[in-house]
Amino acid sequence: MTITYIQRTDDQKIYQGDILKDTIFHYLPPSILILREKNGYLEASKIEDTQDAFNNREIIMAHAEKGKIIIVSHHCDVHHKPLIQIAPIFPITKLPSDQQPSCRNNKMFNHCYLPKNENTGLEESYINFQLMSFYPMALLEISNRIVSLSDGSINCLHERLLWYFTRKKLKEISPELPLNTS
Repeated sequence: MTITYIQRTDDQKIYQGDILKDTIFHYLPPSILILREKNGYLEASKIEDTQDAFNNREIIMAHAEKGKIIIVSHHCDVHHKPLIQIAPIFPITKLPSDQQPSCRNNKMFNHCYLPKNENTGLEESYINFQLMSFYPMALLEISNRIVSLSDGSINCLHERLLWYFTRKKLKEISPELPLNTS
């Protein structure tokens, strides 16, 4: 299924499949650093080198970037919960060139391909499911919404998430599945 986009006219709510620009997102690095005060300064040490890691509430280092994200949580969670799930979106050029064709054909379970959208300036991109995280709704700016996935594309997102979490593909969409078509 090809991803298609719509422009939402509702300026008051955020929905699953909305793509927002200029949003700060975070993720843990491969090697977690713990910050502890020592002699009046913060000292960083790798978690694997810290015998008593997490005996107390610890401060850890995370990567933060400002860029495009997609709302992954379902509409009802977005409208009623203070924390929702988002996933960052990166230009396809960030992938090694030999992986780009697989991404374009949605053959990579941890990515979802997003075609270019001339109307909004969204470049050819991919959603990185590996970097999904919980995010405070209060920090999302609806004015940063650039485009939304169409209804059919929301179903594609559901299928891609199912494949990411279970490594199983749907042979056909069952009418009993609670896939949102609104």
